[in-house]
Amino acid sequence: MTSLQPILRTGTTCPLSVHKILGHTTRAYTKTTLSRLGIRTNKPHNHYSTNSTPTSKTTQPTSSLAFEASTPTQKQSRFRQYAEQFRNKPASHLISFGILHEITAIVPLPIIYFGLVETGIKIPFPEQAIEEGNRFVGKVAKYYGWNMEGADGARMMLNMATSYAVVKAFLPLRLALCVWMTPWTATRIVSPVMNFWRRFKK
Repeated sequence: MTSLQPILRTGTTCPLSVHKILGHTTRAYTKTTLSRLGIRTNKPHNHYSTNSTPTSKTTQPTSSLAFEASTPTQKQSRFRQYAEQFRNKPASHLISFGILHEITAIVPLPIIYFGLVETGIKIPFPEQAIEEGNRFVGKVAKYYGWNMEGADGARMMLNMATSYAVVKAFLPLRLALCVWMTPWTATRIVSPVMNFWRRFKK
């Protein structure tokens, strides 16, 4: 404060005003005191940053995780719905599965047979599968009285046995298709028919 006395007494002008000199002196004294006490003064953070890239990076994984979490939940809800339907109406579901199983076993046979006849393709199968097909075709031919003698009969029997072997080979796919179509078939076809039959019978 002694350095300010000549300026205040004489009233001479200075490039810096008295308020600025006092302000700089006070801030310097405050910083020196805080540094002695071991307190660091940091610059204030800029809270008004316009960079929105981090926000988008943090929100994108959240939405993807939410979508991935919702997918198993939807699958579980569908499975519970099908389980509840089977619990309420087991007879219609079992009948639907049996009907679909027979349809997937019978309908492909003529399609494959006529495809083999028209194209002349020979599908290689193990001998065990062909022998099983021959036994099945032999029973059918005997039941319906078909003539399987001669070259034409042998060719016809070979195509029928091959068709049977192809249908037999696709058994896992047929079972999966039957399970997938059973709820719809039981709800839309079998259950209405059963309800109508019960009403008609009463």
